[in-house]
Amino acid sequence: MFTILVCDNDSEDLQQIRVCLNRYAEENTERECAVFYQQNAIDVRDRIGRGERYDIYLLDIVMPALSGIDLAKEIRLVQPDASIIFITMSREFALDAYGLQAMSYLLKPVAYSELKRALEAAFILCEHARRSVVSIKGKDGNIRSVTAADIMYVENDRRSPVYHLVTGEKITGPLVRGTFEEAVGAVLNESAFVQPHKSFIINMKYIHSLSADMITLDDGTEVPVSQKNSASTRKSYLDYLSKLGGKD
Repeated sequence: MFTILVCDNDSEDLQQIRVCLNRYAEENTERECAVFYQQNAIDVRDRIGRGERYDIYLLDIVMPALSGIDLAKEIRLVQPDASIIFITMSREFALDAYGLQAMSYLLKPVAYSELKRALEAAFILCEHARRSVVSIKGKDGNIRSVTAADIMYVENDRRSPVYHLVTGEKITGPLVRGTFEEAVGAVLNESAFVQPHKSFIINMKYIHSLSADMITLDDGTEVPVSQKNSASTRKSYLDYLSKLGGKD
């Protein structure tokens, strides 16, 4: 199931979007979706701050207290690759929307054909992200399938790999008999991961700041960057940002 959050302070516009989404659901019954409607951008920001996540966001731009642009910036801090579709009365914010890597920029009243096209593109990205799953062997010998995007970093703790998930959960693997890199090879093969230090592998989507000798992740965790890996780590991160289109 995919989750969609729609935020528009205008009740009539919100209803018109609801009609379009209901029509899309009727025409695409094989794609199960849960849609949530909200008129208060502040409430959405607070939900995101409490850890709620959605696959696709449809955001009005001109809203009181907090604009859709500013709300999208808050979302990007915790979901750099979220699918965001802006809906507005004016084209004047198009450049700001482009800077936030919006999937689409739709003008009101929203045409069903345009919304459908935007949703199809967003679903393709979501489905691609969900296919990136890695198998993790726990200390108890059980195998867990985890979405790569949900792994914040992996550390080598007394020769056992510890996977730190965005939910705060930790999965400790068995004692490493070979190298750390061999033990976590499935993660290293994912393009979003980099090894800044012999004992750490991190997901670059959660980098908050990067210096020559330290990486700070979005949750405040500090990961050392070795002198040996400093240049390659910076290059990998710049390449990652380039492919992503930049991170605000």
